[in-house]
Amino acid sequence: EFENFYQSVTDLEDQLFEEADRCNENNAQKQQGNNPVVMEYENGMLGDLITMAPFHPDWEFASENGNDSDDHAAIQYEKKAPYPMISLVCTSAITEAGEIVSETIGQQNAETLTHMGPHALGQLFRSAISPRRQQQQ
Repeated sequence: EFENFYQSVTDLEDQLFEEADRCNENNAQKQQGNNPVVMEYENGMLGDLITMAPFHPDWEFASENGNDSDDHAAIQYEKKAPYPMISLVCTSAITEAGEIVSETIGQQNAETLTHMGPHALGQLFRSAISPRRQQQQ
């Protein structure tokens, strides 16, 4: 199910950003830059300014060499969410933060999840999705 969701997000990203770029270009041509509603992108591409990050209940990182350790199991929860959702992030925030900050965030996430452990994370996750499943029945 995640693969279909991920593909849908990718398709939406392409369609949404391409349409926004076309609309912006058309408005800019019509208004010749005098309309305050018209956004002037630095390089003309909205997709270069926004990154879409999908989260999903079925998200799993690929297992390396059949790694089923508790640490690996805990990390599986980093991109899980009770509902399929998309986070919109300013690409410049990621770029400006730099690789070191991104790595530090990833390390902090791994430490927190590993400290909590897969059992506690699983219980927390199941408690978040159980109301949704009860509503569906």
